[in-house]
Amino acid sequence: MGPEETQKFLFTLSDDELKEFLYSCIDELSGKKGPALLNLQSRSQYSKNDFKELVTNVCKMCYDCIALNLDLDKVKEKYPILSLSQCNVLNLCITNRKSEIIPNANLNRVGKTENLLKDYDWKLKWVIGSSTFSALHEPLLALDLHLESGKENTAMNLELDKTELKHLIEALEKAQQSMCSHLNSA
Repeated sequence: MGPEETQKFLFTLSDDELKEFLYSCIDELSGKKGPALLNLQSRSQYSKNDFKELVTNVCKMCYDCIALNLDLDKVKEKYPILSLSQCNVLNLCITNRKSEIIPNANLNRVGKTENLLKDYDWKLKWVIGSSTFSALHEPLLALDLHLESGKENTAMNLELDKTELKHLIEALEKAQQSMCSHLNSA
């Protein structure tokens, strides 16, 4: 089922049914229970795979509306099959639940094959000396990163001196600024 067929299906729903279906899809994006195939089987004959594709396409519509910062006119332009009132419902649902969609959109962009930071631990150490220097007296940050890659969990252990820590903080600040400017421009 492609995007056009998804729009055609959504067009068959009343505004209340569309609102309920959209909120249910957004619930699934948020890790809650999503829409049920049984609720729609009386309307049409969808297989489980068709239904999953339908839900995926609707979730993508929600992501696109946020990423492209679509207002009501732009929503109607992007999804011409939907009526004006349905575009209004879509826009309203996305606006009301935007705070739940954005974090999940970012997580889904990361993908299942890349490492995702789930947690971290840090300790500050004071190094008195080493085998090369008898009186070093240097602080070190021990940083343990707990990563998730698909279903696999791994840990990465780092020891950073002041200079390395400063470079790490600068790189993280640049990444944060880049993400914020990307989200604000979207």
